[in-house]
Amino acid sequence: MAPATKISRQGAVEPYTLIEGPEAWYADQYKGRSDWINHLSEQHIAELDAAVSGVQAKGIIKIQAVTKADFLLPTLGPYLEAIRDEVVRGRGFALIRGVPVDRYSSREIAIAYWGMGLYWGKASSNNKKGHLIGHIKDIGHDPTNPVTRLYATKAAQPFHNDSADIVGLLCLTNARSGGLSSWSSSISVHNEILKKAPHLVPVLAGPNWYFDRKGEVSNVLTA
Repeated sequence: MAPATKISRQGAVEPYTLIEGPEAWYADQYKGRSDWINHLSEQHIAELDAAVSGVQAKGIIKIQAVTKADFLLPTLGPYLEAIRDEVVRGRGFALIRGVPVDRYSSREIAIAYWGMGLYWGKASSNNKKGHLIGHIKDIGHDPTNPVTRLYATKAAQPFHNDSADIVGLLCLTNARSGGLSSWSSSISVHNEILKKAPHLVPVLAGPNWYFDRKGEVSNVLTA
C-alpha cells in the first residue's frame, strides 16, 4: 500500500492516496459561508414562468416527454449548468432558492422541476415503479420493515448513497418540525479512513459490494 501521505486529485486518483480538491471538505469550513447558496433572479423566474406556460400551451400530457427544446431558459439554463458543474466537479452540493412553488399548481411545480433537471442531466428512476419524480412524504409505511423506503415514512434516514451522479430535492412546504437535510463529503470520509484505519481502505476499493435496493429494481431506469 502506498504511504497515506501521498496525495492525488479527482480525475487522476491513485489508489490508497489522500484526495485533495474542493470536494474534500469538512462541515466547519462552511460555517457562516453562503457561497454555496444560489438565488434565482427576477429574470430567472420570468424565464421559468414562460417555459412552464409554454409546455402547458403545447398540451404535452406526459411531463417526461418534455425536452430541453421545449423548455428554453436563455439565462437560467446556463446558470443551472454552472451549478451542475460545481456539483459534479467542485464541492459536490448546492442550494437554489427562489423557485416560486407557492404560486404554481402541483402540475406546474412538476413541469418546472423536470425542466430545470433537463439542464443537469438525464433522469433516472429510483424505484421499481419507474417514477422519475418522486415524493418524500409520510404515507404510513412501517419504518421497521426491512423493505420499506424510509422516504415514505417520517423516520430519519441514515446517511446513504443514491444510484445517480446528481440527486435533487425540491422543498414544497417547510415541515412544522424536523425535515432537516444533512450530507457529507465521501472524499473526506475516505481520507479520514485512510488516516485512521488504512487497513479498511482496500475493502472500500475492492470489487465485491452488496447493494440493498429494498426489493425495488426498476425495469424503467431512465427517461
